[in-house]
Amino acid sequence: MSKLSLQEQLLQSNSTETSEIFNDLLRGAARLALFDLMQEEVLALCGPAYNPTPDASHRRAGSEKGVCYMGGGKEHIQRPRVRRIRDDGKEEDVVLKSYQ
Repeated sequence: MSKLSLQEQLLQSNSTETSEIFNDLLRGAARLALFDLMQEEVLALCGPAYNPTPDASHRRAGSEKGVCYMGGGKEHIQRPRVRRIRDDGKEEDVVLKSYQ
């Protein structure tokens, strides 16, 4: 949404509509912040994408559907998956602290 069209919407709307527009913007910003936070955690655990460290203890494992709670309701999100390589060579899922 462009800045001008947002200003126009806010000026042309009543207080209920303004509140809805503002809440939608906040929800979108919170989703982006959560996504960025999870990506930073994955980078810290696994290193750069497509260039894993040969002796890394964690690896990227795609993504899956998840939920987070914002504004008193559920928001569906795509969350990254990480797997930890145990000493015995087997792998186990890691729950990201930022998602938890």
